[in-house]
Amino acid sequence: MAKVHNMRLLPLIALLLGLLGPQAALALPGSEPAAAAAEGSSLVLLPPARLRALAPLLRTTDLVLVESQPTGELRQLTVVTLVAAPPETVRDVVLNVERYPEFVRNLSFSQVTRNPDGTFDHSYDFSYTLFSFGGRHRYQALPRSERGDAAPVEIFDPDPNRNRHFRFEFYGTGGANGATVLVTYGYIGLQHSIDLVTKLLRRVPSLEHGLALMTQMTSTLSVKGRAEQLAERRGVNLPAAGGASYEFLLDRGVVALFRSRAGHLAEMTLIDRSVASPAGLVETARDAARYSEFVPTISSSSEMAPVDGVPTVSLQLSLPLISFETRYGIRATPSSVDMLGYDGDLKDSRQRWDMAPIHGRGMTAQTRLVLRTQQSLDRASLGLRQLYKLEPLFEHGVTLGLQLVLLRSVKAQAERTLASARP
Repeated sequence: MAKVHNMRLLPLIALLLGLLGPQAALALPGSEPAAAAAEGSSLVLLPPARLRALAPLLRTTDLVLVESQPTGELRQLTVVTLVAAPPETVRDVVLNVERYPEFVRNLSFSQVTRNPDGTFDHSYDFSYTLFSFGGRHRYQALPRSERGDAAPVEIFDPDPNRNRHFRFEFYGTGGANGATVLVTYGYIGLQHSIDLVTKLLRRVPSLEHGLALMTQMTSTLSVKGRAEQLAERRGVNLPAAGGASYEFLLDRGVVALFRSRAGHLAEMTLIDRSVASPAGLVETARDAARYSEFVPTISSSSEMAPVDGVPTVSLQLSLPLISFETRYGIRATPSSVDMLGYDGDLKDSRQRWDMAPIHGRGMTAQTRLVLRTQQSLDRASLGLRQLYKLEPLFEHGVTLGLQLVLLRSVKAQAERTLASARP
């Protein structure tokens, strides 16, 4: 089992919830739409036609665009999902805050105050067994525009700490009585959180993305679930399942694809680009015995004796107050690396890397880097198991945070090796 370092279960759950702070709510916090005070909090929108064209892919997959500052800190998260309900129904779910207690888990107090300017404030408390926290958020229903099939909604923090900002947009697909491509743009600043969080983010800035997604993904999928419940008798027309191009998203950041089964996350895929060659990326990914040298979340890595001729490594994944030790078998080809956990805390987990050259993108050679992950941390951790019982959708953020660190670490190491080899 995963090791909890001389700590009781209760402090571990408190820390995990504390990482979210008061923003762990459907009522998403954010900075004031008209004037984003914190650097990075101004949301940059995407082309509506291209977002709508993602609908066939979204039949089986939820998509997140992850954008970062040059320093590695969060710039923006964009969540895109398909909702089997018309756009106006989805928008009504977002704005009808009085009904949140009917479908938002752990919401123990909810009160709406209308403001003279047409906005309204939502004050709330969330209770998680022995822990509770609350906050206040302001909702602004924006005018109808050509961007969507229902008017957008913005949500932000009305208090002085205006470093959080969210925007819901609604795009119809499937013609009359069709479904909705729901897009949630968001920024949450965690750099001024509790001391343990700020120290952790100074060491591993990429973890901020996963912590922020715990709120944003939970909120978006809660809205989706409620809207589909309301529309289930109307025979909503859904687009046929299929592929869709998300190349335009890779121009801005990393694309994360989430596939769920029976209400639980089954697989996550991360896609990025790198100036390193496919061979260089494969070599870096397969050299897992050196991960502890350049992956901040891997505290120990070592080569083990081969098993049935398959090279093996031992990796220790370390989080605040908890760690997982697993032995992996590694199989590599010129374009891929497959890592299967055969013993330890994360037995049967799988990580697969695929690298392929990108053609037709001008003079600069690039490689498409893909990391697929099937990993259930809660099977080896009672603390995470309890956390996911409180809110199952938190798993998306935990998984993204950890795997994004791994992806970016391997990419950066391969690019450093490339740079050092140049004359």
